[in-house]
Amino acid sequence: MSARGNSPIWQALDLPVFVVLVDLSAEELYLHQVLLNGNYSPATETGLVRIEFDLANDVFTKDSGAVIAAASEKMALSHVRRHLDVVEEGIQEIRQAIADAEENLDAPGLIELMEGRTALRKELAQAGALVRALRAGKKEWKTVADDLDEALQELGGYMQDWNMHRDWDDHGNIVRFIEELR
Repeated sequence: MSARGNSPIWQALDLPVFVVLVDLSAEELYLHQVLLNGNYSPATETGLVRIEFDLANDVFTKDSGAVIAAASEKMALSHVRRHLDVVEEGIQEIRQAIADAEENLDAPGLIELMEGRTALRKELAQAGALVRALRAGKKEWKTVADDLDEALQELGGYMQDWNMHRDWDDHGNIVRFIEELR
């Protein structure tokens, strides 16, 4: 395989890459998944790389379809995870802010997190669209969606308990947020 610039072509692809070796004399096929973090150093001056096949373990069999499907599902899930990771980070920020507020109420910080819910829901929606399109990650998406709902409920309850909807709500945003959670 040739390389473009400093990195091989397959590293820019958003799908699993396999190389098949055909041994005509033995009438065998060998399947090797090219890994992004694999050690495929340029072996020639022209930028070609060498891929070593394990002739005992890389034989193409009727089970090779399952290997390809598993690699595809793993890649699809990685696309979903990009969005879910952002949402999970937001959930952690909400929960940490609530825990920290027990010692030192940071009303502006809580309001900022409340206002950030739209961006988190957008990321969750993008993950959901990928789940439906790629048919991978439904369980992970559901878990994160439930966790986000729970964290926002905790935030709304905390803000209501501290009467932030009365003391800090200049534009009615906190009241709308609390009503939205009902």
